[in-house]
Order: sequence, then structure tokens, then C-alpha cells
Amino acid sequence: YKDEEENIWIIDTQKSTTLSQGTSIRQKEYMSKRLLVCVGHFRQGFVPSVRGISHYKGTLLHSSAYSSPDDFHNKIVLIVGGGLSGCDIAGILATRGHCARIIVSKHQRVIVRRGVDYISESGEVYFADPNKGNDTTNKGCYNEDVPPSERPDVILFATGYRYHYPFLLPSSSSSSSSSSKNNYVTTDGYKMQRLYKRILYINDTSLAFIGITNKNLSTAIHFEYQAKWYATMVVQRNCQTLNYADMEQEEMLVLRVFGRRLYFIDYRSLLHEPDSNEMSFSDFSNVHMSIDMSEL
Repeated sequence: YKDEEENIWIIDTQKSTTLSQGTSIRQKEYMSKRLLVCVGHFRQGFVPSVRGISHYKGTLLHSSAYSSPDDFHNKIVLIVGGGLSGCDIAGILATRGHCARIIVSKHQRVIVRRGVDYISESGEVYFADPNKGNDTTNKGCYNEDVPPSERPDVILFATGYRYHYPFLLPSSSSSSSSSSKNNYVTTDGYKMQRLYKRILYINDTSLAFIGITNKNLSTAIHFEYQAKWYATMVVQRNCQTLNYADMEQEEMLVLRVFGRRLYFIDYRSLLHEPDSNEMSFSDFSNVHMSIDMSEL
């Protein structure tokens, strides 16, 4: 948490060790002028609400719990979500021949099955009917009056993650005003907010995050360039080239152009490294590496 009076971050740590006499807890306190949060995004898996999910009698998993294709031998597996994790797991299960059948349910674009509509009292999973609504991607695909259904043994949700930092308290004050002041994450955990270049907290530049994901880029490379940007702009230049008005204006522009969508940031061009293409905010409307995460 931030001690506003002293203008310093307080980090309390706790380590427990199991001994023959019992559990020993060791606590330690650190203080710093700046706080860099590097725990990443993949901490709290997101599972969407599905009508009738309580009727399902099979196995429910999030992709974060996936470990081996051997766990799905001779089973019918429904993978909800067609992003990177969903496609990777579906590919592994398909090529190794462990499953009896694999069904991938994705909301839009390349569709094997439409989004899950509901689960009946018998535990049968029904998919959304493409003949209803405005989406004509698979118009005429079904001849029945009701959506097709499956009886999967396993439903695996490859539906992403939500941002969650329970250890990051608003400030040393317990007042409600300070809690609302430091709102790092949207109330639904869907995305971080008020982060300049998806790194620096606009309200207080002594707080920064490394590991807020980018679209279609290796996380290792992405996080390395985020760290380089932070080292250059904050450590070396001490934020001298940054000012609140510019960061606020950029935040408003991003919200207006992209809303809840995830957009691509080219940190190499921001660092002016060779072989990188400059991209200004005037180009944002033409960026193709963006996805509406609500489609999952």
C-alpha cells in the first residue's frame, strides 16, 4: 500500500514454514519510492455464466487446470473459447488421439460450434442457433427447429483470465474516497484501467505494472520490451518526458477508439529500436491486431 503522508510504498511479506513443532510464520516489511508489480495476468481464470450449468453432471475445468491429454482418454470434450489456449489444447487432444471427440465452441468468426446457449436438466449442452439474430455466418447450417446439442464428458473453459491484485491495497488510509481514487482494475476484472502504455499508472506514476498482456505477441518478448520501456522512461529519465495531461489525453483517446477491446502496442517503436515501424495514435483506427474479449 502507499503511505500518502510519507509518499512511500510499504510492502509487507509473509512466509510460512512447516516445522515439526508446527508452522512458523516470518513477516518482513520493505519500503520503496516506486512499486513495480510483475505478477502478470494469468492468476484468476474466468468462467462465464452459462444458463443451466448446475444441471451438468460431468467435469468442469478451466484451461489453467489442463495438464495432460491422458486425462481425457476416450472422452467427449467440449472446449469453450477459440483463442490461443483453446486452439492449442484442441490441437494436442486431436493429434494425440486420446479423445473420443472434440467440440470447440466459439462465439464468432471461425466457428465449429456456436456459443453455449444453455444446459438442460438432463445435462445436455445446447448451442446457440445461428439462424436466430443478426449473425448470418452459419445461416442455414441447422435444419432442426432447436439448436444442436452434445453430451460432453468434460467442459473445458478456455475463456481467459481476469485481473486480480488482492494484495494491492489503495493506500494507508481506509477511507472510501481513497479506495475509489486508486481504481487499478475495472469492477468486473475485465481489464486494467488508467495505465499509460499499459504500464504506468496515470494517477500515480510511482506505481507500474509489467506483464499486462498484448495481442498476438509472445509474452516473454512482450514483457521484456515492457521492462525496457520502464527502465528507459522511468528509471533513466525519471518520467521527465511524461506529463499528466498527455497521458490523460492518450487514455481518453484509447477508450474512445477501442473501448473494451485489446489493442496492439509496439514497444520497439516507442523505444526507437531498429527494424520497428513507427505507429502514432492516428493509426489506431487501422490496427488489425485487436479483439473484443467479450466475444469469448
